[in-house]
Amino acid sequence: MWEHYSQEAPAFRQNTERTRREKAARAELLMLGFGRNSLVERLTLSEVERYVEMRRRGTGWSDGRKTEAVGPRSVAYDLQVLRAMIRWACTVRLADGSWLLEQNPLRGMSLPKESSPKRPRIGRRKRTAAVRCSSTCATNVPKCACAGRL
Repeated sequence: MWEHYSQEAPAFRQNTERTRREKAARAELLMLGFGRNSLVERLTLSEVERYVEMRRRGTGWSDGRKTEAVGPRSVAYDLQVLRAMIRWACTVRLADGSWLLEQNPLRGMSLPKESSPKRPRIGRRKRTAAVRCSSTCATNVPKCACAGRL
């Protein structure tokens, strides 16, 4: 399916060269993980879960290779490429009137998420200073004495 998608899907062809190369690399990993000859219409959610675990650990590939262990965000990007290909294939009619892919075999698939993403935090001193500044300098912003010190 990757060959059809990469050559025919407008959503893929309109990407920049860099994005196309990145998606091609992710598609290569998907083909290694699921098998080059596997039929997309027969993919199951359990196979996707197995792929997620392989990518997260970096081991378990069918050819014995070891890759860098990655986080849930990288795996989610891989699966977004797969999902885009499947959704595109569900919209393409063949010459005989049939669909390239009759239905989405991964309907209901959820993408991996980080359990607790790191967010920037502000310390107590800076927060207290910001509150003090906002209450004292709010009426005279151009002449704020606190600017640049927070």
